[in-house]
Amino acid sequence: MAIKRASSLCVMAIMLHGCLLPFFRVSTVACQTFKLSSTYRTEPISVATVIGLQMNQQTAVPLAEATLDGLHQMFRERNRIQTFDKITGLNSVRIINPAAMEIAKQRDIQLQELLALNETLPPLFCAPVLVKDNFDTLGMAATAGAVGLLDNLAAENAFVVQKVIDQGAVLLGKCNMGEFALSPDESAGSVYGIVRNPYDLDHTTAGSSGGGAAALAANLALLALGTDTGNSIRGPAAHCGVVGLRPSLGATSRSGVVPARLNRDTTGPIARTVSDVARLFEVVVGHDPKDNLTSLLLQEDLHLNISQSLDVNGLEGARVGVLRQLSDTPTTDPEFLALFNQAIDDMAVSGMQNMLSATCRNGYLNGKGIAYGFWNVNGTWEDLWNCQIAFPTDFDAYASAPNRTQRFKSLQQLYTAGAFHPSIATDLRDALAQRFEPSAYPPPFLYAKGFRCGCCDFFTDPCRMEFRRRLVESMDNAVVDVVIYPTWSNPPRLIGDTVSPDGNNSPTIAPHTGAPAITVPMGFNKAAGLQLLARPFDEARLLRVAYAYEQATMHRRASPLFPELQRGSGGAGAQRGASAVPFSG
Repeated sequence: MAIKRASSLCVMAIMLHGCLLPFFRVSTVACQTFKLSSTYRTEPISVATVIGLQMNQQTAVPLAEATLDGLHQMFRERNRIQTFDKITGLNSVRIINPAAMEIAKQRDIQLQELLALNETLPPLFCAPVLVKDNFDTLGMAATAGAVGLLDNLAAENAFVVQKVIDQGAVLLGKCNMGEFALSPDESAGSVYGIVRNPYDLDHTTAGSSGGGAAALAANLALLALGTDTGNSIRGPAAHCGVVGLRPSLGATSRSGVVPARLNRDTTGPIARTVSDVARLFEVVVGHDPKDNLTSLLLQEDLHLNISQSLDVNGLEGARVGVLRQLSDTPTTDPEFLALFNQAIDDMAVSGMQNMLSATCRNGYLNGKGIAYGFWNVNGTWEDLWNCQIAFPTDFDAYASAPNRTQRFKSLQQLYTAGAFHPSIATDLRDALAQRFEPSAYPPPFLYAKGFRCGCCDFFTDPCRMEFRRRLVESMDNAVVDVVIYPTWSNPPRLIGDTVSPDGNNSPTIAPHTGAPAITVPMGFNKAAGLQLLARPFDEARLLRVAYAYEQATMHRRASPLFPELQRGSGGAGAQRGASAVPFSG
């Protein structure tokens, strides 16, 4: 049976992003050999080798005479993710959804029906989406990167995953990730190893949503869903030159997701452009009866038609606060600081009304230098990340749910069995050593030492309540729309490097206050990201400013190992100015 062009769009979309490269040519780039010097070894990879593999799989699909059997045979023989993700050592995708092609065929039938009725297509129709490996997905285990959860199969999709599917997306597979989302520095786990940076395979992606960010940078999918506790969406997105949004706490559901710390966990979108992030956010936002925190949405007037209000002139009249306490530090990389200062200049050229030096009332950001959340209502300073007990408490509640199949029903069982990567042994041991309930933190012995900050949500923890109030008041008093700072102040580390400054600024404000923050490419000689932060539940304004900055600068570049695909010979790239330039350092 011949397949008509209009009726095979979804199958082709899945083949293009996840498997096959039909009727497309790869843009040419100069041959460059990458010699891997990191502690994680693979064979040296050359750009010419990768391009050769792609060009060898360029057989055009004769659409007029194509058959389902023929297309499926090509799908089986020419799987893009399995070929390129493995041979380069990128390691971004753990598993391809075995039902992806069947779902794509169903979507094509749905497409014909919708076109016949002249109805509007769902917003994510046919979009190939990857999800982080801590989301529950039917037919694919949610491992959170840990071998102890390879049998963790759920009876239903996570709430946000189901919302994405309901709006027409095709679940392409699951992304590799940092084990239990514990490390902000890298995305490595006992299930599938480490994710490499798609621009320099010797370097990290940061953690823990590194698989999704790397896969999008390598053009293996269109969209990705990640999670962010302190850094896990924004850090990898910045290191991989894509866009990542940490939504306001309470804007998106966490039910059906392996938790790290529910008092700071959120789920959010990653994409190559701000507009795609906005569209995916519009789909996943919403109240979930199984996640009490999303009841906050019922009290907020959250603008949900964000993608339609994005404006290239969105910086005109905007007031932006510059958080110099994060950008100007002794360990900040000079080139990163130069890129940040250039970003400020670019915003001014684009019509920004005023740029202010951001501070917070009563010296919150001045107490001990950079804003890392060490403020205490008692007038002393302590680490707001000090309490570790939320992790085992939240994990045990997730793992012991009756609809789960995995062997280990508690973190203690998994730890005792050694079913994890040795690199996180200390993290697990420290978390399990805190033998009290989160609501009982700080325990008496710490309270006697002056500790006052709690281990619960931002609306019950006294330190986080004050932090959030001061942030909003300070932004209101200065009349600023957003606050900006480098997502990381230093370039991606070499894999295995745990000593050099990381410059991770993402855990400082958004996780504690519940405010939304987005990272957008700020430059590409060192894969830098600009982070913008807004008031809680003000994603509309945040995305509007971020979009205007992105469109004014267009910093995204294609990786030389995974070049942007171009229709025909010499067609335009996916984005203006998308030349393949690897970062240095």
